[in-house]
Parts: sequence; structure tokens; C-alpha cells
Amino acid sequence: MAVNKFTDLSREEYLSILKHQSSSRPQLKAKIHRPSLEKPDLPNATDWRNEGAVTRVKDQGSCGSCWAFSVTGTLESFDYLRHKEKGLVEFSEQQLLDCDLVNDACNGGEEAPAMEYFVNYGIEREDAYPYVGARGTCQYNESAVYAKLENYIQIEPGDEETLLTVVGFLGPTSVALEASGLAFYSQGIYTSSQCSQTTTNHAVLAVGYDVDEETGLDYWIIKNSWGADWGEDGYFRIRRGENECAIAMDSVYPSFGIE
Repeated sequence: MAVNKFTDLSREEYLSILKHQSSSRPQLKAKIHRPSLEKPDLPNATDWRNEGAVTRVKDQGSCGSCWAFSVTGTLESFDYLRHKEKGLVEFSEQQLLDCDLVNDACNGGEEAPAMEYFVNYGIEREDAYPYVGARGTCQYNESAVYAKLENYIQIEPGDEETLLTVVGFLGPTSVALEASGLAFYSQGIYTSSQCSQTTTNHAVLAVGYDVDEETGLDYWIIKNSWGADWGEDGYFRIRRGENECAIAMDSVYPSFGIE
């Protein structure tokens, strides 16, 4: 545990930025399907940062926009892995805050509707539509669209084995967890006997996994959106294999058709 940017916040103020909403909109299910992946031997460890496939740690500020950062994170990585010649490009969270009216900007949102928005309208770059951390008038510019998303895949809730396969072979994946006790994390493998294993309130990005040599604990490597001065340079590790804090309950990633 550490003194950090959340130290002076009340619990209510901290919880106010945890605005991920668990998937609940059945009208979207037609475009969300289960993956059918072959399961060859997984690598013992994966860290997509080592492949240059993860953008810098960003900071959502006091806006409850974790859902937007989680979605752009997986799209940035998958875009790079399919088109390495273009380099690693940051995508716009602000486009989602302003223009995705199914979600509610700083008041919370879900990853699937955000993916749906990008399927319908395309993705602008961060430098073309920069983050301000509040909902404003939609400034969508079709001529500035950088990438098109064909579809997206939602993993069956609680299926941590498939999540492991996706992260191990395909790329960084949007996930969520129950993060009510995460504020003062500083280092190590996060575990909690107090968090829910069924409901989530904070969306993040799974960029890899490994096993701790000292304890033998399996863990996920997670990119957060609370700035690089939080946790382990903006990341945290959380126990893997036990659906810790519902980490496998709400996972989504783009299908291969990012163009």
C-alpha cells in the first residue's frame, strides 16, 4: 500500500471514478460472439510490452472513463500487431466520451457499446481528437478516421482459460474487475478476499501474464489508466486462475478486421 493521488480522496470520491458498467444490453449481443480458438501450448509467460505493442500509460483523471481507455488500449495494440509498418498509434478516448451516446462519458460505460460505436463510425487518433476528460460536443470527422473496426468478440463471462489463450496468442485484451480496494496498490501481486467475483466496476487492459518465482503465484499483467505514477509504473499485477476480483467476467477484444 502506498501514499498516492488517491490518499486525500474520500472513499466516495474514489468510487466515483470507478464507472465501468457490466455488460447488460441484450440488443448488442448479435454482434458479440464467442471465440473458437485452437489451444496449442501456451507460452509460459507473455508480455506484449516487450513486443512494442502497448502504448504509454494514460491518465483518465477524475472522469469515470476507464471503459474508453480499456477499449482504445486493446484497439491500439491489435492495430499495431496487424500493421507494424505503421507504428504504434494512440487512439482517441475523447471521441467516445463525446460521440458514443449509448455510454455516459464520465458517468460510466461498457466496452461492448464502445466497440459498437467504432464499428459504425471508425476510430480517430488521439492527436486528432485529444482527451479533455469531460463530455463535450461531438467533433467526429469522417475524413480523420484512422482505422475501421470490423467486429469484436466478448469472451464468455468467467472463462479465464479462454482469456489466457487470447492474451497469450492474439494480444492485449480489454478486461474489468471489482477495484474498490485497489486505490493504494503500490507493487506486488494483488489479491483480495473482500472483492466481488461476479461484478465489476473498473475497466483495464490485460497485456500479459507470468508466474512469480518466489511465491509460485500465477498473475496477470494489467495496464491501468491512472497515470504512470500509480502502482508499478502505471501497471499492476493480480492473481490469475481464480477469477480474482472478477477479472475474467467482462472481457472483449477486436476481431481481426481492423483496417
